[in-house]
Amino acid sequence: MLSFVLATMAIAQAAPAQTPAQAEAEIRAQRPAFNRAIAAADLTAIAAVLADNVQMITGSDSIHVAGRQAHLDRWTEGFKDPNRLVYVRTTDKATVSPLLPIALETGHWRGATAGATKDWIGGDYTAKWRRIEGVWRVEVETYVTMRCEGSGCP
Repeated sequence: MLSFVLATMAIAQAAPAQTPAQAEAEIRAQRPAFNRAIAAADLTAIAAVLADNVQMITGSDSIHVAGRQAHLDRWTEGFKDPNRLVYVRTTDKATVSPLLPIALETGHWRGATAGATKDWIGGDYTAKWRRIEGVWRVEVETYVTMRCEGSGCP
């Protein structure tokens, strides 16, 4: 227990304190930045949002992607497809822990080719964020496919 308390204190001292409202605002601002990075195929901007040890479970086939480089490799491959899906994630709620510099985001997502309005796939997601060296970064994301229209339907 003492080691947990000491570790918690060290983490809390590593970055300036934030109010829960400030933390939530930063997390909410990171999500549209991530969306813009996906749309622009900007790997540098995508990497800036991800923790080194980020984990993701994809929505339709439950593929586990472990680590920042694995994420970037997956995006790199996807960006080669001229008909790739452009994903937009929208935050519904962000809850900041009162104990540690972590937060839980819940929201919904949608993927469609650029300009498509009737052919899409989407669903819900959760994301765990951690404030690392003063920046909120995604540590874990889980996507669940729940909705679709047109040729976006499996």
